[in-house]
Amino acid sequence: MEEEWTDMEILKLLEGVEKYDDDWLLISEHVGSRTKEQCITQFLQLPINDEFLSTRPTQMELEEIPFGTTPNPVMAIIAFLSGHINSGVASAAAKSALQMLMKLGEDSSATSTKVKEEVDMSCIKEEDVDMDKKECEQSEEVTEAFSKDTMKKATIAALEAAVETARKLASYENEEIQHWARLAVKTTVEKLSLKLQQYDALETSLENEHEEMEKQANILASSIETLVSQYQPLMESDKSVSSSAFNMS
Repeated sequence: MEEEWTDMEILKLLEGVEKYDDDWLLISEHVGSRTKEQCITQFLQLPINDEFLSTRPTQMELEEIPFGTTPNPVMAIIAFLSGHINSGVASAAAKSALQMLMKLGEDSSATSTKVKEEVDMSCIKEEDVDMDKKECEQSEEVTEAFSKDTMKKATIAALEAAVETARKLASYENEEIQHWARLAVKTTVEKLSLKLQQYDALETSLENEHEEMEKQANILASSIETLVSQYQPLMESDKSVSSSAFNMS
């Protein structure tokens, strides 16, 4: 019976496939402990999707507040955003979180004040000191600054504002990139057009110079022919005189 593949063998198998493509002999040698046929069979049996990628988060994980273990998760997440993303995005997140905290604070202030007054009145009317102390402590708990639910809502508001601002900023930056890309292409085309114009002017100048040189060559050839035609009789007469003198001698 064939032994089960270990995690290390599967890892080497995947490394071998990535490195050697479909050369299963080299892949089996890379694994070291399996034959070519075993490697092929195991590769075909591997799942297509990674189980970690397809795992859905639980409801508890979805409701978990980022940096929830810190004393102030809202400030913690804003500080994190400030250090890793655009400052404008972090500013929008902070503004949204502050607005949410102020809104929730206003909504809860009336309720907390009413409850506090009722508890304070009971503290005065109660004769039992222990009961009075207990209820007064409850009054202090009611007037606590922000609850966990409030911090959660403020954190979600900050993240939503950060996402929306980042999306708008990305859209703006994309438009800017396209603008500058079009400008760069236009500038390059204009430079190429100027170079082509310079080449055309140079070509025209060279053609004119070539034509002028041909004209000068033709003129020179004509001059040479004229000179030859003019001095040809003289040269012939000189030859005849020389031959006559030679005969007389």
